[in-house]
Amino acid sequence: MRKIIDIIPPEEAKESVVFIKQERAQVEQKEKAGGGRIYKKRRARRKLVMWGGLLGSPVLIVLVIFLSLPFFSSLTLTARIAQDTERFEEKIVVQAEGNTDFTERVISGKVFATEEEASASFEATGAALEEGRAGGTLVVYNNHTPVRSLTFRDGTRFLSAKDGKIFKAQDKVYLPAARVEGGKLIPGTVEVFVKAAEAGEDYNIPPSKFSVPGLSGTAFYYTVWAESTEAMEGGFKEEAKKITEQDLEQARLSVKEKLLKEVVDSLNDNMPEGFVFDRNGFLEEEFDIECSREAGAVVPKFDCRGSIKASTVAFPVSDLTDFTKKLISSRLSSSAALIEDKIRLDFLSEAAMKDEQKMILSLQVEFQTYQAVEEDKLLAVIAGKKQTEIEQAVSQRYPQIRELEFNFWPFWVKKAPSNKERITLELTFTD
Repeated sequence: MRKIIDIIPPEEAKESVVFIKQERAQVEQKEKAGGGRIYKKRRARRKLVMWGGLLGSPVLIVLVIFLSLPFFSSLTLTARIAQDTERFEEKIVVQAEGNTDFTERVISGKVFATEEEASASFEATGAALEEGRAGGTLVVYNNHTPVRSLTFRDGTRFLSAKDGKIFKAQDKVYLPAARVEGGKLIPGTVEVFVKAAEAGEDYNIPPSKFSVPGLSGTAFYYTVWAESTEAMEGGFKEEAKKITEQDLEQARLSVKEKLLKEVVDSLNDNMPEGFVFDRNGFLEEEFDIECSREAGAVVPKFDCRGSIKASTVAFPVSDLTDFTKKLISSRLSSSAALIEDKIRLDFLSEAAMKDEQKMILSLQVEFQTYQAVEEDKLLAVIAGKKQTEIEQAVSQRYPQIRELEFNFWPFWVKKAPSNKERITLELTFTD
């Protein structure tokens, strides 16, 4: 089944609207003529609806909040105060088993001792030429007639026929005379060990015949000679490392440093919690350091070994901190205040007395101070004033305040609350 919708033509719709307005106007006139009660009630109801809609609108809510926020405003003011750096030095005594006494500049301490060993290998840095002379055995022949024996002193030279290399006899040589057997001349012979006159691979020559230069100009020069049946061996020249005095000195220093580190580590491991000591100050130090080779030895490496006996006086770091704060307090002016977390102290041993079991330390102190600011008085200066007024007043009364940072809430407010409880004051220090 189709649904049929009636559509009113535009002309008829306009006529209907005009008719309704006319009818409503006639009703209102009758209500007014009849005492207006119904008319007044309806009119009041319309006003109530109108104001209710207005009061409930988001725009009005925002407007109310905007106008009322200044009555609940707040200010966070960061004031950066200038700081002064001060330094001083003071000598104090750390006395084993003594009593801490600020007046006498004495801190009580305890003696700790240890023994340590250390060793290390080191490279030789000196340059050396390592070399060897070739050597071998010659058979020397004596075929001289009339037959006669010969004696050669050690160092007698033999000259190779092919390479012209000189080799020298290492011992005195007795060369037998030739002999005649069955009408035939048999040369006298002797074996001689020789070494090259110079080092180097050039003297590693193959088997060769040799003459005796010392016999030149005599009849024996042509009847006495030598021969080798094997190649000469052992000749060489090469760069090598050797130990210098500086190598040994540096090695001993290195072992000493290693021993001292072992001592410090050992003392730290055995130190009671809260105790400190000067890592460079000891009551005693007994070193014993030896190296495996001497200066001049042609070797690439060498070893050094050492031992140490050492003792020191340690003391509670809390005592030193309290001691330092007392020293600082005695130097502060009445208007200055100490920045507690900016105290720096170092100490260095100046003298150690083993027999008296005490050590004198040089205490070096650096600390930061500032001119104190009474927060209540500063808040009184700030309350109820504009930013420019605050800046001017603070610069006049508090020259130690170098910078102000304002954080108003809400952001469009530029005047501090009159109520000091709504002002947050943050004091910091300039770098």
